[in-house]
Amino acid sequence: MVAGAAAVAALALACAASAQPAPSAVARAENCLRGNAERVARADPGLESAAGFLVNYVCGGEVEAASRYERNAELLRIVTAASAGKPLPFQLDPLTGRLIPVPPAPGAKSDKNDDDGPLDGLGAVNALQTGFSVSVSPALKKLAAELILAAHTNGGQVERPR
Repeated sequence: MVAGAAAVAALALACAASAQPAPSAVARAENCLRGNAERVARADPGLESAAGFLVNYVCGGEVEAASRYERNAELLRIVTAASAGKPLPFQLDPLTGRLIPVPPAPGAKSDKNDDDGPLDGLGAVNALQTGFSVSVSPALKKLAAELILAAHTNGGQVERPR
C-alpha cells in the first residue's frame, strides 16, 4: 500500500512538473467524484458511508480504472528498470489502466524464440501483478472524503474545479 501511495505521489509530481494533465483514467475518476459528490452527500448524511458509496458505487468503474492505472504505472516502472532499457512488448492504456500488447514493428524480429529469462514479454508482468493488490487509490479516497465533507459543511455545495 505504501509503494502504491508513493507511485501515486510520484505520478502526480511528474505530471505537475511537466505541466501534463493527469492520465485519462485518473482525470475521469476525479471528474466523476466531483460531479456526483453533492448528490450523494444530500442523499446520505453519514460522511463515511457517503464517501464509500461515491467511490465504490457511483464512480466505481472510473475509480477502478484509475487505481488500475496507478498500479500498472508502478509495475511498468519496475519492469522497465529491470529490463535494462530493452523495449517492452506492452504499454499502459491511459483510459482503462490496462496493460496492452504493443504490436511488433513491420519486419521486426519476433522474440517468441528468444529466451530473455524471467522478464520475457507479458509473462513478467503477469508474474509481478500477483504481488500487487488492486485497492482503491488513496488519493481518490481522500478526494471523495474531502468532497463529501465540503458538501456537508457548505450546505450541499461542492467547490468546482478551476
